Amino acid sequence: MNSKNSFHTKFQSWKYDHPVLMGFLEHGGLFLICTASALLFSFGFKTFMAPQFDYKGEAISNVVTGGASGVAQDIVLFFDDIRVALPGGDGLWHTLLYFIINIPLMVLCFLGIGKRFAIYTVLNIVEFTLFGIMFDSPAFQPVLQQIYSITPENGGLIARCMLGGVCTGFSSGVAFKFGFSTGGIDIISYFISAKKRTSVGKYSVVINVVIVSVFFILSLFKDGSDLTTACKTLFAVLYMIVSSLVIDMIHIRNKKCEIKIITKLPALSDVLLANVPHGATITKGVGAFSGEEKIIITTIVSSYEADAIVKIMQENDPHCFISVTALHQVYGRFFTPAVK
Repeated sequence: MNSKNSFHTKFQSWKYDHPVLMGFLEHGGLFLICTASALLFSFGFKTFMAPQFDYKGEAISNVVTGGASGVAQDIVLFFDDIRVALPGGDGLWHTLLYFIINIPLMVLCFLGIGKRFAIYTVLNIVEFTLFGIMFDSPAFQPVLQQIYSITPENGGLIARCMLGGVCTGFSSGVAFKFGFSTGGIDIISYFISAKKRTSVGKYSVVINVVIVSVFFILSLFKDGSDLTTACKTLFAVLYMIVSSLVIDMIHIRNKKCEIKIITKLPALSDVLLANVPHGATITKGVGAFSGEEKIIITTIVSSYEADAIVKIMQENDPHCFISVTALHQVYGRFFTPAVK
């Protein structure tokens, strides 16, 4: 047994002997990841999508972000249209409405997805709210304004949408990867994605198109607005595309791939089945060049499992030939670990 395998075996044994400490480390790590996700999402939203400061004496137009934050923007814009001043300012109400909108969605989260998923999603929402209030404070506004200042002369709205999309998309993708969400429409998208076992991003886009459309219509009726101002909301489409691409690059839970292993060792299929919770099909074949009899082991796995499977197969048969093919969709009984 080499030193790497020996260390792995000892570590696994140590984990089983210290369950309380491992639980503490696991949840402590998740808390830090959750906090970083909320901080990044709030930063991207408050700096690029809905800044609450003036730049060179001019008010900055908001870009609708979609999701619960986008619904909050729609509501605030509606009150602007009917000339009702919200106490505390639009920035505060963006943050508070985001929190309120998420309350009924958390019921779906607890009942339809998983308890741990729901708990850390609630934590993320609360932290996003607190970070949003912090970024709206006079102490942080100059800092955000200085960061924002790179965008007017380097792409304008396009730069804002791309930078905002990267921030919020990375935040949501990391949240999905570690078993929670940033709340809002992400909960609905994740729920649908888990049921249909496909990517999350496309469902977010469909839902967000409706939110952007409402924002576009409300912008037409805003006092002092014109068609050009309303059309700026269409830049939100770019934001959504960037955000969904980043999410699907990070969150690969529902992506599948086909692995074919060509080997002369029949026992390799037993090794495969002992290490993954999926079935496999064995086909007999003959090498065209060598004329030797071989077996072809075919299995479908989640993308995040592929690297580990390839490594295990190569360790047990250094001469095996392996191909990995990405799949668009799989129909039938495919095991997916439950969300906690």
